Amino acid sequence: MGRWLGMEPAGFEAVVGGRFTYRTTPAGEWDGTIQCEVLDVIFNERFVYSWKGGHEGNMGYGAPLDTVVTFTLKKVEGGTDRFPLACATSVRLIGGTAASAP
Repeated sequence: MGRWLGMEPAGFEAVVGGRFTYRTTPAGEWDGTIQCEVLDVIFNERFVYSWKGGHEGNMGYGAPLDTVVTFTLKKVEGGTDRFPLACATSVRLIGGTAASAP
């Protein structure tokens, strides 16, 4: 994950309920910490975790983000694994209106 995202997770264990963090560039009132929790693990098949970061005082980069990230491994001919990435996102917008995207 760290190599793919360009950030190494701190405190990571692939155990449901495990909590870990990523650190990235701070913005405005946000310190750059992304709080994560492992939600589901099926070894060599699927890995799901929550991703929460940002600050309500920011717009754009550093704005609040509360999503679920899912990595799904799929065997393909020739033995190479593919992993489609899915995010289900809930974002608070200006005025408190909530929006969601698959």
